[in-house]
Amino acid sequence: MHLTDNINSLPGVGYRYAALLSLLGIETVKDLLNYFPSYYKDSSTVGMLSELDKIQKRTVNATLVKLKNIRLRNGKFIQKGTLTDGEVELNVTWFNQPYLTKSLVPPIDLLISGKLNPKSTKPELTSPEYEIVRSGDYENIHIGRIVPAYPLTKGITSKWLRVKIKYLIDNIDQIEDLVDQLPLIIREKYKLLELTDALKFIHFPQESKDITEARRRLGFDELLNIQKILIENSLKIKTQPAFSISINNGTMEKIKTKLPFTLTESQNTTIEEIHNDIGKPHPMRRLLQGDVGSGKTIVALLGLLPVLENGYQVVLLAPTGILAQQHYQSISKLLDKKYKISLITKETYNELETKSQLLIGTHAILKHKSELIHNLAMVIIDEQHRFGVEQRRELLELKSNNKVPHLLQLTATPIPRTVALTLFGDYQVSKIYPPKERKMIRTFLVPEQKRADSYDWIKNVVNNKGQAFWIFPAIEESEKMQIKNLEQSYPIIEKLFNEFQSDVIHGKIKADIKDKKIEQFAKGKTQILVSTTVVEVGIDIPGANLIIIESAERFGLAQLHQLRGRVGRNNQNACCLLYFNENKEEVRNRLEFFAKNTDGIKIAEYDLNRRGPGEVYGIQQSGLPNLKIARFSNLEQLKQVQEASEILYRK
Repeated sequence: MHLTDNINSLPGVGYRYAALLSLLGIETVKDLLNYFPSYYKDSSTVGMLSELDKIQKRTVNATLVKLKNIRLRNGKFIQKGTLTDGEVELNVTWFNQPYLTKSLVPPIDLLISGKLNPKSTKPELTSPEYEIVRSGDYENIHIGRIVPAYPLTKGITSKWLRVKIKYLIDNIDQIEDLVDQLPLIIREKYKLLELTDALKFIHFPQESKDITEARRRLGFDELLNIQKILIENSLKIKTQPAFSISINNGTMEKIKTKLPFTLTESQNTTIEEIHNDIGKPHPMRRLLQGDVGSGKTIVALLGLLPVLENGYQVVLLAPTGILAQQHYQSISKLLDKKYKISLITKETYNELETKSQLLIGTHAILKHKSELIHNLAMVIIDEQHRFGVEQRRELLELKSNNKVPHLLQLTATPIPRTVALTLFGDYQVSKIYPPKERKMIRTFLVPEQKRADSYDWIKNVVNNKGQAFWIFPAIEESEKMQIKNLEQSYPIIEKLFNEFQSDVIHGKIKADIKDKKIEQFAKGKTQILVSTTVVEVGIDIPGANLIIIESAERFGLAQLHQLRGRVGRNNQNACCLLYFNENKEEVRNRLEFFAKNTDGIKIAEYDLNRRGPGEVYGIQQSGLPNLKIARFSNLEQLKQVQEASEILYRK
């Protein structure tokens, strides 16, 4: 047997079942071997019939001594039988399974799992699961043990799939090309199972610790494969040619004098790292990670400046038109018309923009790449996780003179170091921090019963030259979720706070109208801006000092952290109010942790352990495989895998 053998080469798997298994992504022996359980049912404790009750499902070992089919008036059958364990007799009933009288011929020993019929006055088992107890070295696989449960599709039953996987596990030594690729030195160093043992335990564990150890080994392999790919990519990049950019610090120093602040040590260090990278003859691949308010834009600008001075082109890609416009305005002001800069969005593109050195825009740049791109030496992608891997690849394939552009990716999403190395192991990672003197944004939880009391406080803040964001998780009412929505709530806010100028924006409003509304808010003509999470990134309103977030329990903590970062950007006193509807202890604990912490990394680690990476880190769009076993929240294992990858793959 070989891992690449078609699945229909296994006994009992014909073409019909092979077609059904393909719907589950199972086409080869390897696919079936790596089709891991989604959960387990523990029926390993086997008791007596007298221990059965009407509340909890239990497992018993009993003999079926009677069984007969009874025809009902509607033409269907029920199967009535009697079980005994030598001490107690008990009636058992199955429904519409007439074949049972042929497959279960009394007397026959069974493992039975079920609970007593709650509607019956006499003790009776109804529709229990069962498995025949066979003699010899036969191992029960459906009941009386820790039982694996797999995702299914119509036409595939749990028992059928379990039997096929058990056959594979029993014959695992016959799979000729199943070789443990992990060297003994690594297995011993991290106390990992051999591969065959891990596969046996993940499918058919004898005890719960078997599952833990199997997951640890298989998860290690999964993450190590990712690290191998990333390291190979990193080595490959070093063989590709890029524009080698010479650095002249004169212009950069002039721009620094225009800034209303002094650059932090981490900003200066990162700018130097970028300049060192782009001075090399192979492409830069750098991830710039900066918490909210840390000043990534100015670092990106000073990083790209030498490219413009050398006469080459730069593309700065932003996920939204609002963010692109803000970059365009701030960068244009600092560069003071020294270079031709164009804003390229769906609304602003025109054919006159074809000779620009610096293109700032959305994915609209990609639609017009043939007209816009020439002599491209550097690509900067802001909020990189919002772009698909194909969009990024499309830009990097735009070679000029057969040279690959340098790439700088920016993210405001806090990523723990070990996670960053796993997601971006083929990148150099720079981290910048907000200025130490920046004031902490105070965060308060407001349960529903305190909502009315908070309104006077909000009015007082706005009356004192304040501005407020009011954030909703959804535009419209949802039948599935009982949450506050913008559409119903905005008229109420408008009425309650009618002494202030308020406005509303969301994803369904046209971009040009949305931009005008934000401009009015930035100028202070609007005091309260009601919005969905379209303001999560890139909205810089210096006067905003209050953000109110509705149904806060519906957001991940990393997203709440992004939203909170929209206020206090002028180093003024600022506050965040979290309204929440679910008063569960878990919800309150989570929000209280957020309220007490402003360190993005701590918040991300807390969120990661409870929610997983999901959309927070854009795993689906990163080009990495989905994890079956490993967890990005297991920081200890990530660190071990990174150590192992350095030993195995860094030559």
